[in-house]
Amino acid sequence: MKTVGAGKKFETLHRLIQRINEIMNYSINVGYMDINKLNKVHMIFESQQTKHLLSISPEELPEFMKALSKAQIKPCTKLLIEFQLLTLARPIEAVQVEWSEIDFVKRIWTVPEEKIKKNREHLVPLSQRAIDILLEMKKINGNRKYVFNSQVKKHLNKHMSSQTANVAIKRMGYSGKLVSYGLRSVASTYLNEQNFDKEIIEIALSHIDKNTVRRAYNRSLYLEQRTEMLNCWAEFVRFAKIGKVLQFNKQKSTNPKPTVNFTSNYSNTSNMSKISYSMNLTA
Repeated sequence: MKTVGAGKKFETLHRLIQRINEIMNYSINVGYMDINKLNKVHMIFESQQTKHLLSISPEELPEFMKALSKAQIKPCTKLLIEFQLLTLARPIEAVQVEWSEIDFVKRIWTVPEEKIKKNREHLVPLSQRAIDILLEMKKINGNRKYVFNSQVKKHLNKHMSSQTANVAIKRMGYSGKLVSYGLRSVASTYLNEQNFDKEIIEIALSHIDKNTVRRAYNRSLYLEQRTEMLNCWAEFVRFAKIGKVLQFNKQKSTNPKPTVNFTSNYSNTSNMSKISYSMNLTA
């Protein structure tokens, strides 16, 4: 089964189904038919997408980060993969990020609604490591439109391909194990395991709330909570890079692990805040 580009193909399929349903609903409105029998056809494909998405467990992330550090790929590609991992962005969203969308003061990446294709913009709080990645890329592509600008001479005015990360991950030995879209699943799994609010996780993943009233209300809601959550995730990734696994909110087990306390600074939209965490550290 071909999995490379599965996320992009699924989004194309989703848009096609939307258009078909628009036609069907129009036909009902003008009296050509009485019922839209395709109204819930998207549910079939959503279940298939979930079933076939290739990903790894959070516990396997240290091994992946080690492979990434040693991979014979361009530094920009390594930074792209880590940026996608930290921000929970879709592959196409990550490569299309523009410098104009980054607010370094508020530490926010604003994904325009025309890019996210969900009829509303998406705000992404940026952890310190995500900011550091952007600063590294600014030294390379600061005079270009895109953060992750194409490194091919004849395409210097374009962004990297959305398949760049997939090709690199395959070269790292993860063919049949992980696709770049699956990095979102690694983060989602970990955050759910650590008992973060499911609604906040869904918003961070820019999933559409099926409740249209609540969806409109939640456009930029929970920004502070999402900032805290993504900082926790960034700490997990940071320790994964040195071969460690962190657990923030796990319940006590029969063999409790040593607890490490730390304080993390982050910026929200208005001021600097401090949040203290307790976490378990395992090799």
